[in-house]
Amino acid sequence: MHRLIATMLALGLCASLCTIPARADDKGEINAVLARTARAFNNGDQKAFASLSAAATQAVIDDIPPHYWNGRNAIANWFRAVDGANKA
Repeated sequence: MHRLIATMLALGLCASLCTIPARADDKGEINAVLARTARAFNNGDQKAFASLSAAATQAVIDDIPPHYWNGRNAIANWFRAVDGANKA
């Protein structure tokens, strides 16, 4: 489930980067950002994961209570909730 969330967040990040038409040579750059996002998430590196967000305000939706986090620290707060749920 969390890999699905990471994929959705990566796609959201990609969408925020793709507000202008992408040139053919931008595809490699976009794929590199997506790869870094997935790698940071899978390694549990919340600082690197959060730094890849282009938005000043972040939002995360997940099946772990409270199910929705938003604001500047949304990703860090979500990671704490995931850690807590994994320990429970």
